[in-house]
Amino acid sequence: MAAFGAERGVGVPGAYELVTALVPQRRPARAGEVAAVVAWLLSDASSYVNGAVIPVDGSASAVDVGTVAFDPRVSVRLERDGGESPGAG
Repeated sequence: MAAFGAERGVGVPGAYELVTALVPQRRPARAGEVAAVVAWLLSDASSYVNGAVIPVDGSASAVDVGTVAFDPRVSVRLERDGGESPGAG
């Protein structure tokens, strides 16, 4: 996250905010949340589960990509070479 944030001029908290902006849970998964699903899949309780995809992504896969451009939380900032924004100057 530090490298991702550095490329965008934000710190680690800002980087997490950027990458989780469209995740309905608004946060990254905790390791224990992912581990709980893995543990369940390894248990006898999941013995009849076959060929299923179980997303552990805070409902990110439920986001309709076609509507992202209309989401008020989305902001596209294009920069030209030299860091100048279009229309600036």
